[in-house]
Amino acid sequence: MKDVIYKNSVVVVTLKRKLPFLRLAKSVHFQVGYGCRQRRFAYSDINYSACSRLAKEKNLSRELMEKCGIIIPKGAEVDSFDGLKKEYDRLQKPVVIKPVAEMQGRGITTLIKTIKDAEKAFEIAKSYNKTVIIEEQIDGEDYRLLIINNKFVAGLKRMRPFVIGDGKKSIEDLIDEENEKRTHGKKWVKKILIEDTVHATLKEQGYDLESVPKEGEKVLARMTGNISSGGISEDVTDKVCDENIELAKRAAALFGLEIAGIDFLTTDITKPIADVGGVVAEINQDPDLVMHQSPYIGKPRKTA
Repeated sequence: MKDVIYKNSVVVVTLKRKLPFLRLAKSVHFQVGYGCRQRRFAYSDINYSACSRLAKEKNLSRELMEKCGIIIPKGAEVDSFDGLKKEYDRLQKPVVIKPVAEMQGRGITTLIKTIKDAEKAFEIAKSYNKTVIIEEQIDGEDYRLLIINNKFVAGLKRMRPFVIGDGKKSIEDLIDEENEKRTHGKKWVKKILIEDTVHATLKEQGYDLESVPKEGEKVLARMTGNISSGGISEDVTDKVCDENIELAKRAAALFGLEIAGIDFLTTDITKPIADVGGVVAEINQDPDLVMHQSPYIGKPRKTA
């Protein structure tokens, strides 16, 4: 059972409860049950394919949410340097640039304040997809609200990974040290991936990987809190206000998703985002259930 599918949280629960389980051609697709209540999954995605595709394409999902009155960051889809410059000049700085259809934070560059950096970020994002999204960067923390069958199941705050200087070690050594602790620790947390985003984040703070921060100094390793690339999670299920819960349900229903992870950017998840300048940043058709089941801080939720 070294196959990755058997580590899937839904599969683990299915086998534990001895429910009928059918693997489809050794792929990520599987079926639970054989009767009228059977469900087919791709990893944890239970949605109809058309709904999933609509949510996955960030340009389409942005347009749908905007047209239906859901607050999102100002931005646009671009596929050329001319289009990039036009939108860059129009938007407030800093901006974020990301691929039009990627997951787990891949290809995202944040805190872009110059057209030169925007062009570099455009090239990074374009290596994943032919078109990219450029949008204004919103102040606030990153929250994921999990909706299943129109019910709010769990909320998570995703915090950016960081290291603390000791006045002796380089940032690269501090990241390696932190990753070693994470490998042998009991908490469910992934290693901090060192890639272009990390270099850009360090540059924004006046550092590079060889820099030696002062003792006690906090250095952000990434500007996004994606768990898959080293972010730290905290359960906030009991803190989310009713208005934000209803907005998350509305967004999931808008896309016809039975399961959805709605990402909020806001300074205070206990207050409606309309009151504090927050936005709905993204909608995910295949949300990671494990991060709710094993948060780094707070109460585990049995989402699977």
